Order: sequence, then structure tokens, then C-alpha cells
Amino acid sequence: MQEIEKNLMYKFKRKELLIRAFTHRSCSSLKESYERLEFIGDRVIGLVVADILLDKFPMAEEGELARRHTAIVRAETLAQIAISCDFGKYIKVSDNKDKMQSNVKILSDIVEACIGALFRDGGFEAVKPFVKKHILPLLETNEDDLKDYKTRLQEWAQKNKYGLPVYEAIKISGNDHTPEFTINVKIKGFEPVSGKGKSKKEASQKSAYNFMKGNKII
Repeated sequence: MQEIEKNLMYKFKRKELLIRAFTHRSCSSLKESYERLEFIGDRVIGLVVADILLDKFPMAEEGELARRHTAIVRAETLAQIAISCDFGKYIKVSDNKDKMQSNVKILSDIVEACIGALFRDGGFEAVKPFVKKHILPLLETNEDDLKDYKTRLQEWAQKNKYGLPVYEAIKISGNDHTPEFTINVKIKGFEPVSGKGKSKKEASQKSAYNFMKGNKII
């Protein structure tokens, strides 16, 4: 617990909140798992990041701020924060802990749950140091990198008059705790390209990336 508090840059008054932030539903009731903390943490981190962006980019228009915000709060970014803090090894889960430690959605959920726990224990002032430490280094991202691959592929397809990409789920494997989705992306005149991920969103992004990479668009 002391290691987690050190990474979160905060000493909890209500230790049970911190324990709950790392407790997966598979070994607890809904009330005692991280899901409710994740719910509020998702909203809190969105607001804190938006506030940071307004200060950091005073001349940026709403569209640019929105793209930067989306790039920062998406699951892949939050999962990287969890990995850098070594949060995976603290997850309390009934089985398959190794898989849980590498699951992007679960790792991002843990970060949101931690944010929720910080907020519930100490308000926004408890949240800001952790968010600033891990978010500020991400704010200088190149504008092109802010756009997710689905958006970039759609813009390329429309610019070159190929029409809109079509995404189709073709396979779901794994179990309820660790599903794996396979999604195809189709564009008229090109071979379909697939991508895999722990969620439909992640699989769609991977298929768009694989399409652009395979066709030398990026």
C-alpha cells in the first residue's frame, strides 16, 4: 500500500478506498470492486485533463483541445500509465492474474479507479499531482499523432474518394474476463484487413492501423 501511495503521490485517510481500487469484480461484489470508483474516476480525470489543457494551450481552438483530450484519456494511454507505475502486480483477482496484468482495458480501469479513490478521499487537490506528473509529458504530442487511426483512415479514404471505411466484427474469442475481438476494416478497391484487441474499440483501431501500415499510408 505504501508503494501505491508513493506512486499516487498521496497518503489515504480511508485505506479501504485504495484497496477497492485494485479489487477486480471476479473476487468481490460489485459494491466492493473497483467498478464504482472507475465510474467517477473516468469523469474526474476528464475534467482535470480538460482544465490542464486550457492552461497549457491558451490559443488552441475547441477542436484541437478535444483531439488532445481524447488522445490522453483513451484506454491505451491510461494503460501505459498503469504499466509505468507497476499497478498490474497489485490487482486482486480470482484467477488469470498474468492475463489481467497485460489487459489494456483492466489496466486503464485501474487508473480510473485510482483517480476515483483519490477524489473520494481528498477531492480534486488529491488528484491533480498524480495527473500532472503523468499527463504533462504527453501534452507536446505532434498534431498528427493526436488523431486516432480510425479518424486518420477515414480522412484519407474520403480525401481520395474511396468512401467510408466499414468495420465488421468477425470473431470473439477468450472468456468473459479476457475477451479478444477480431474486426475487419473494408474499403472499396482494397483487401479487407483485420485487427485484434481486448475491446471492439481497440480491435477497430488496430485494424485501421494495420490497413494504413499495410498499404503504406503511414
